[in-house]
Amino acid sequence: MRDDQTLVPGIVISAETLGYSREFVPQSQRHRTKPGRGLSLRQLIGRAPIYLNLVESRILRFLASRPYRPLTRQRIADAVSTESHPVTEESVDRHVRSLRHQLGFFHDYVQTVRYIGYRFKA
Repeated sequence: MRDDQTLVPGIVISAETLGYSREFVPQSQRHRTKPGRGLSLRQLIGRAPIYLNLVESRILRFLASRPYRPLTRQRIADAVSTESHPVTEESVDRHVRSLRHQLGFFHDYVQTVRYIGYRFKA
């Protein structure tokens, strides 16, 4: 029997279907993030898990929900920003860079659209 107090919610993303489903990840299986970065969410890209912070996860979900549609940095920042995690246009670039690094082989799924922003290649 699982003790729900020791589980952390995560989001599973399949690169093949781009479908979303909820999953619980035990704290012992979470990737250790840098101090101060907060909760990390476990994402499945293919079969390999990656661990993203909350803002990176929101950016990935926002872009993936609108494949091939170019989105400005300002629109992305407005969509993923909260009071506890404010996001600016400049920080979108840093988060996308980190997201691409963690996507590894799938880094080209997040494409730069010159003079506009970013888009997701499905």
